[in-house]
Amino acid sequence: MATRFLLLATAAVLLALAAPTNGEVDLQALSLEYGFAGEDEAPITLVESGRDNATLYRYLILDDYSEAPENWSQPGFNDSGWLLGAAPFADSEDDNVVPGTIWDTEGSSPYENDTLLVRHRFDLPVGTILSAEINVAFSNYCTPYLNGNLIYSGDGEEGANGHSMQYWNSDGTEDISPALFDSHNNLLAIYARDYVWSVNQNQQWLDPRITATHNPFNTTTEPVILGDQLTLVLGVANGGNATAENATITLQADGETVWQQFLSTVAANTNTTIGVDWTPHRLGDIPLNLSISSESNESNYLNNSLEIMLHIHHWGYALEYGGVIPVVNSTLVTSLNITVRNTGDLPDVLTFATSERPTGWDIDYLPESMSLAPGESGELLVSVEVSSMTTDGEWNFSIETTSQNSARRVSFPLVQSGRTAATEWSWTNSTNTSQQLYDDLNWTLPGFNDSSWMDGAAPFGDNSISGVNYNTEWDGDNYAYFRHVFNVSDLDIYTEGTLTLSIATNGAGAHYLNGNLIFSDLGGGDHGAQYWNREELDNTNALLEGENVLASVVRNNQNTQWYDERLDADIRQANYWNFHPQPLSISVLLDTKAPTSLVEDRGGFRNSTEVEINWRLLANATDLAGFRIDYALNNGSGWGTWEVLGEFSGYNTTFSDGSNGTIYRFRSISFDTRGNVESKSTYGTEFLIDTAPPTSLLRVVDTTGNPTNLTGIYLAWEPATATDNDIASYRLQLRNGSGWDTLAIYAATGEHYFAPATDGEYAFRVLATDYAGNGEAKPEADVIISFDRQRPEVTLSALPQFWGESVLALQLLGDTSGLVDVELQYALLAEGSEAMLGWGALPVNWDNGSALFPGLADGRSYWFRLAPVDAAGNTASRTPYVFEASSDGAAGASVALPVLPLKPVYIGLVANVAVAVDEDGGGSFEVKLDEYFGSDPSQMLASQFRVDYANGTLHFGDGVSGYRPAASATLRISYAGYDMATTIDLTPPGIVKGVRIYSESFRSAELVWESDDDVVLYRIERSTNLSLGPLTWPEGGWIVRAELSPQNLENSYVEDNLDRQIWYYRVIAIDRMGYESTKMQYLGTTLEQVMVDLTPPAVVENPIVSSIDPETPAWLLPLVVGLALLGGGVALFASRRSAGEAEVGPSLETVDALIEPVPVVEAIPEEEEPELGVFGVVSGTEYSRHVRFRCQSGCDREFPGLRDEEEIVCPHCGTLGPTPELP
Repeated sequence: MATRFLLLATAAVLLALAAPTNGEVDLQALSLEYGFAGEDEAPITLVESGRDNATLYRYLILDDYSEAPENWSQPGFNDSGWLLGAAPFADSEDDNVVPGTIWDTEGSSPYENDTLLVRHRFDLPVGTILSAEINVAFSNYCTPYLNGNLIYSGDGEEGANGHSMQYWNSDGTEDISPALFDSHNNLLAIYARDYVWSVNQNQQWLDPRITATHNPFNTTTEPVILGDQLTLVLGVANGGNATAENATITLQADGETVWQQFLSTVAANTNTTIGVDWTPHRLGDIPLNLSISSESNESNYLNNSLEIMLHIHHWGYALEYGGVIPVVNSTLVTSLNITVRNTGDLPDVLTFATSERPTGWDIDYLPESMSLAPGESGELLVSVEVSSMTTDGEWNFSIETTSQNSARRVSFPLVQSGRTAATEWSWTNSTNTSQQLYDDLNWTLPGFNDSSWMDGAAPFGDNSISGVNYNTEWDGDNYAYFRHVFNVSDLDIYTEGTLTLSIATNGAGAHYLNGNLIFSDLGGGDHGAQYWNREELDNTNALLEGENVLASVVRNNQNTQWYDERLDADIRQANYWNFHPQPLSISVLLDTKAPTSLVEDRGGFRNSTEVEINWRLLANATDLAGFRIDYALNNGSGWGTWEVLGEFSGYNTTFSDGSNGTIYRFRSISFDTRGNVESKSTYGTEFLIDTAPPTSLLRVVDTTGNPTNLTGIYLAWEPATATDNDIASYRLQLRNGSGWDTLAIYAATGEHYFAPATDGEYAFRVLATDYAGNGEAKPEADVIISFDRQRPEVTLSALPQFWGESVLALQLLGDTSGLVDVELQYALLAEGSEAMLGWGALPVNWDNGSALFPGLADGRSYWFRLAPVDAAGNTASRTPYVFEASSDGAAGASVALPVLPLKPVYIGLVANVAVAVDEDGGGSFEVKLDEYFGSDPSQMLASQFRVDYANGTLHFGDGVSGYRPAASATLRISYAGYDMATTIDLTPPGIVKGVRIYSESFRSAELVWESDDDVVLYRIERSTNLSLGPLTWPEGGWIVRAELSPQNLENSYVEDNLDRQIWYYRVIAIDRMGYESTKMQYLGTTLEQVMVDLTPPAVVENPIVSSIDPETPAWLLPLVVGLALLGGGVALFASRRSAGEAEVGPSLETVDALIEPVPVVEAIPEEEEPELGVFGVVSGTEYSRHVRFRCQSGCDREFPGLRDEEEIVCPHCGTLGPTPELP
């Protein structure tokens, strides 16, 4: 088992000699990982040059090589007494490279320090060395060795020169065989000498380097498959501060030791990584245990061992087919399902191919590849297409399955070469090349007694070859015989494997495995030895379970001998778990011959639609499965395609799908149990069937409308097809409930007029009978038509007399289900106008009987009428609208008209409504009546009636005053009508004009104003304080005091017993639409309210009479002056509209509930105060946005004002002055 050390760059060498130290030992098993050799190639430097890395060497300087210690170039030589120095070894600087160790050969003697011996040990990284090369920069002479093997000689071309050193030249360059390396503790030894040839050269220089190409190694977690050659990476350390003595590193698998290393010492604070080659030996979970111990005392043994569980996988699959043998019939195709199962414990991808098949067969697989998890199975569809050249019989083909792992193979040496492992052989030789020791080949067989032979380790020779030294000396020209015995414990592993015998010989030879000749060149000339002269492939058939013998005889005539061999095996990796998949063989039965048959011919005519069909076999058939009966027909337009009647096991059946006038052909198609079907283009019998009744058509002439508003219709009948040319009669029928009534019977095609007395749905059919007596059967009607001769009775829903919006919502009344169009017509006049109406149509979109009429004009009266049309084409015109009503003979009878009549003035006539009477029910309306236009019904004549145009009713009399219809009379009323009318009113009432205020005392107030024709109600409201909100107590908002109907000229409202305080009033006008106007005109000024001041007067010595407006009316002046003298008076307060402000619409606000007033305390007269300014600020309002001022030099009244005005005027007395100072 190979071992590789991966020394960490930051760690001291674990195996370095360590002096005992005081302290604690702490041996640790750090890690246990695994990996495979990589596939990538990477360059690596195994030994750095001294120029680049100051590489250290053990060295010895001698005067002459004869002083060199014995075996100084061998790995086992103890160089601990040599000096330690860094390369380059030289006597002076050269080309800017400074010597690491001085080697100076000064002096005249050629043997003074002329010889230099150096030794350097190094390890390989974990991986595989593919190639290697040594480069040496030297002067004069150089002979390098690797692990005791000569690389090249200083006496040769590579190791001698007479010039100065060079980095790098071909003098010191040579390839190194990867086989010469060990994974650990490789030894590079070099002998260098300084001498001068023909030139005057006295320079010394030695600096070697070894480079290589290798497959790097990386640890992995990929699944390990049985047979994988792993490298286990062992991480161990001494984490203590004392050196461990006599340490042992042990690796166990399945509890058995598979590798062990003994170390005399383990230095303190060191760690390393060791690579150990190992191949698992069984499937399943294998415990791997790494441990490190020593004879030194430790206090912590918990980390001395580490165990991992490594699962060893395998792959496998199975193909299963449990079905019957597939049969291929005349179609030449078949298919079958194969169950594919993953029997391994690895995910796998399987592909399928045909390994054996008959010529010309095409076999396909679906899917072509299948991914299966461990234990998973899938279905493989195999489609087979047989060559038409294949004869009937049983055939076979094979399905071969390939795993994604099938190509995995394992290579390993059965017999190692001596160069690598010093393999032991038994051997003997003759005395010369003319004498062979054996005349037979028994010496090549197992069991041959070679106890008299010598034992020796390969290579055998007398001189080194390519840097490889021999282990056993073989001298002289002779025949040498070699035998090596090796054991094979399980021969099954080598199934379908190959062997490679690698031969390195100086001279010809013959080479055997268990007596089987693998290679021989004894019949040719001799040759020199090299690794390898020959690499011969062979199968593993010659291997034996148990003892095996590799034997060779080699001849040498050149006085130079060499012999070394290696035997390698390459096997399928699946052999390790005895998985030897074989192709799945499938048998197929080919049977392409079908039985033959014939339908019997029994005449050319049939008088029934049910016909018996008979057939028979033309030859015996043991695998007959049944018959398929086909038929084709010709109905006058040529023969149709064959249709299948059915499949039968007997020899007759009844055909019951015959058709009159049709010719039929029948044929029999036999088929067998294999699926073969008889091929036939002829028929067995042909006949005609004539039993079908005639067919006819019925249609309506000259109208396609349904429903129809015609009085009657014409019905026409005819044959249904050109082949119905033998019809003898037609029976025209009308459906009567669940039965049919015959209207007429005709012998030929023709027409029939039908005019029903009542509207409704009518169904007709015609039944034809041919001359053979076949009668036509029709369960359903040919024609169904509805008669609708009634006009649509639909009108508009009534609206109020006045409408307060510019858009009118129209709604149809009546049955609208049968309407196809409802045209809306309208006319308009200014409100109150009477003139002839001009009508126009307005397109509207009726939605469930509703529509909008936009764009109504204020102050206009609109009339609307409908022009409906139903599906039958019936209309209901309003110009004129004709209406019939029956009479019960009562006196004073009235008739409600379906649509409203227009006044005669609106149609430009003196009368609109015309009434004619059928008094006896004879259908003649001979009595004509006249309309009465007077206002006193008692003045009507006996031939007159009157019209209520507003309500749409006609009124009759008692036969004296007005016409009295008889009990049996029918009235025909004709007039121009409309459906609905309304007047648009969008304008609120005007301002309340002529408002005046009277007061008989300081406890009453009378409001007087003029009437307006548009007003229907006046509402008087009162408030006590406009600065308070509507919920402030007392009377915080406006209180409704009265609602009065307008008077003819002037209106008045009086309130008595008022408190002596300020009162506010307003008169609100309300029109017929409920619109409100809150503006009043008082003394030519538009106000929102008036203020009545009934407070006690202040003491004023000199009343300012001149402040009274000279325009004040005469009737108000005495009151104002009188009240002013008494200290009281009437004052006005109004919120005037800003310049340019638009007038707003009518107010629709509701009136707040009445609020009980709080008693008002009468003001106490104030004492005379010092002279004040013109105006003062009312206390408590100076910081408010609603500041109030007091007129201190005038009327001493309060009034609201603005903070940012420079001058203000008292609204009560007209005093003008500056605005008081505000904070």
